[in-house]
This record gives sequence, C-alpha cells and structure tokens, in this order.
Amino acid sequence: MSARFVSLVALVALCAFGCESAPTVPPPVAAGLEGTDPNVATYLTGILEQARQDPNSARARANLGMAYEMSGRIQAAYDSYHQAALLEPSNPKWIYLEAVTKAELGDLEGALAILDGMLALDDTYTPAYLFRGQWLLDLGRVEEAGQAYTQATRLSRNQLAPWIGIAKVHLRSGRPEDAVQVLQNLLQRSPSHPFLNQLAGQAFRE
Repeated sequence: MSARFVSLVALVALCAFGCESAPTVPPPVAAGLEGTDPNVATYLTGILEQARQDPNSARARANLGMAYEMSGRIQAAYDSYHQAALLEPSNPKWIYLEAVTKAELGDLEGALAILDGMLALDDTYTPAYLFRGQWLLDLGRVEEAGQAYTQATRLSRNQLAPWIGIAKVHLRSGRPEDAVQVLQNLLQRSPSHPFLNQLAGQAFRE
C-alpha cells in the first residue's frame, strides 16, 4: 500500500469527522437603507463592509447586528446575531443577543429555546434569567418564571431587578401579601424608586 494512498485515506477519515462541522454561513446581511438618515446610512454601510471583508469573524457579524438593532432594523439584527452564533457557537454572548432580538420580533417561545442554548454554555449570566423570567410571565408560565427569577437572585442577590421579578410572580400567583413583604424590603433600600412604589401600590390594593 503506497504512502500516497494511506495519506488519502487519512484525509477522507478526517473529513468524515471534521469537515461536516464547518458552518455554512450566508454573506453578511444587507438591510435596506431607503429613507435612512445619510449619516446613519454611511455608518451602517461601513459596518457592513467590515463584515464582508472578514466573513469568518463572528464579532464582525455581531457588530453589524448591534448597528442594525440600534437603527431599529430588528430582523436584520437578529439574522446577524444568528450568523455570529453559527460562526462561533461556543460564545454565549452571540446566542444571548440572538435570543433577545428574537423576543423583540415577537417570538417568545423561539427566544426561550435560543436562551436555553445560551444557558447551557453559561448559566451564570443574571440578565439571561431576568429575560427568561419576563418572557415566561408574558406567556403565562408563572411557576417557571419564578424559578428563573429565583436563580437570578442567587446570582445577584443585591440587585433590585431579580427581587422585583419575584414580587411580580407573587402578584400573578395571587399572593399579594408575599409581594408586599418583598417590596417593603426593597423600598427600604430604594425608597424613591418609581416602579417599586407603583408595584407596591398594586400589591396593597390587591
């Protein structure tokens, strides 16, 4: 058996295990710019060109997604974050941004599925649990929302947002007394917080 034949066999074997894993990612998303402010259009065109010049860069796709998101082009932003996640599937940041824009497009179930993938890579990011809790509340899945907010309190015990989520879960579950107790503790820390006062008023009324 010749050395050349052995090398070819080895190459075929490597491709069988590795070549299929290389992602096939479309070109960077080019969103329509009709009616866009000239300065914004110039900026977006420049970011798009950077992504085109470095087609294998997940960060370049994510930067394009951020530019589209800031300019209100949410579908283009989502598509760009999705491409970034395909190029660098081990980076939870791109998956997180993909999930958030999926929710902005109105697909909360889809956003939750994407966020689950992100949390499988990094389960220590508090904002992911805050979004998860809110989306579950919006879907009426109150018990699961409570679990998400509880995990957020474990990760960031001194932040207000996870505890506000817990109070909202209590209210949605018909436990206004529990909500009042949580909110009174929060108001001791931040007595002038407008949303806390609004939520506390709702809890007292109920």
